Amino acid sequence: MRIGIIPMPGRHSFNGQSIKPKFFILGLPLFPTGCFYKISDNLGIDVPLTGADVFHGFAKFHFGLGGIGLVIWANNMYGGHAGKILLLIAGVVLTCLSIFSWVKHYRTDREDELPRRVFGKAFMYNMLPEYLPAKAQTALYGELLRIYTGKFGKTDWLSDLNAGRVDKSNFALLYTMAYYHKTIQPTANNELIFQKAAAYLNKNKSAQNTATTTQTASYAAPSPTQTSAASSPKPAGQTNNLDDLVRTAQQSMNRGGNKANSNTRTTTPPAGGRNANRTVASEEKITSRDADKLRAAKSEMTNQLLMFAGLLFFGFIVVTMLSGGGGTMLITVFFMMLIIYGGISLAVYYQPFTKINRDLQMRKKILVKVRIKDIAKEQGTVYLKVQPNSYGIKQIQGPAQYYSMDLLNKELEIYVAKYSHTLFEVVRVSY
Repeated sequence: MRIGIIPMPGRHSFNGQSIKPKFFILGLPLFPTGCFYKISDNLGIDVPLTGADVFHGFAKFHFGLGGIGLVIWANNMYGGHAGKILLLIAGVVLTCLSIFSWVKHYRTDREDELPRRVFGKAFMYNMLPEYLPAKAQTALYGELLRIYTGKFGKTDWLSDLNAGRVDKSNFALLYTMAYYHKTIQPTANNELIFQKAAAYLNKNKSAQNTATTTQTASYAAPSPTQTSAASSPKPAGQTNNLDDLVRTAQQSMNRGGNKANSNTRTTTPPAGGRNANRTVASEEKITSRDADKLRAAKSEMTNQLLMFAGLLFFGFIVVTMLSGGGGTMLITVFFMMLIIYGGISLAVYYQPFTKINRDLQMRKKILVKVRIKDIAKEQGTVYLKVQPNSYGIKQIQGPAQYYSMDLLNKELEIYVAKYSHTLFEVVRVSY
């Protein structure tokens, strides 16, 4: 029986992201406690809980169980044909509502899939902004501005769109920014801006034709209220409108936007490898400091293994006391726990141990570029989950000093151990 607050199956699910209500569970959901936008396993944004979230939270479980129970009850009734028919109808209706909640309410609408797919290429948040609160919309638009500044060294994305400077490198960002722009400020002019960006989805039209057939749109002049609001002082990090966000991103670029590009290594891994989809990274010898990090990672695994063994031993003592000294029972319990413990240890620790030992023996490290999609921390070890890449790397582990949510959705140029992918050094962080 599950007890506690857990996320329920939510709505608008696409590519692992959805809006999930949280319910207090005591075997079955009892009452809602909140709602959040699930971005990854370790990242989420609080959103308002709606009546639909509550309804479907109960519908997915209670309606299904109640409907089946009513059908069984009606089937076992004697006489009373009218009552039996009513129970059967009620049971079927509740069951159908439960199925609808699981199938239709859970998935995103088909027409929403295309923009969300483009959003996912621009940054790590693929939820449509209209499903998010205004504060979250503004914050994510600010993140888009920072990404655009980091990649192209400017904030004036609208001039690129109006001039037809749209290509594979900036289309996803321009489309996503135009979508957020018209969602945050829903005006006819901003809708035209978005339509211009959306027109590039049609591969049968060239960017030049699109630019000549679409009316040229630009930012509306700020009203006196906006101008006065923009000139008034605000707490650091707080912005009230899109113009403020543009200025904030521009100031950030002027203060330190070029800092990330200094002392940058431009090593590009050569093409080739074991197959067509795998790139071979450049190799170098590990340093003594790198070797120390490998030994520290191995020591951390050993500590976790010993802690696990200590818990097992404590459990064995408890079982011994409860069993009253029965010899056969003790031996049976001991060997069962030993087999379970050995199997878990083999599955969890054998492969990482082997790879670290191989790294210590071969003393090789590689320089790679990966993009971080999720971060998890377990005791003294940080696990960086990365987007699919040409190196075949799925996860990188490193010391606790690299645990920072600022690395999410960033491209990292890093040195890692060749086999265990232990993190040695972050060379460069960029958008």
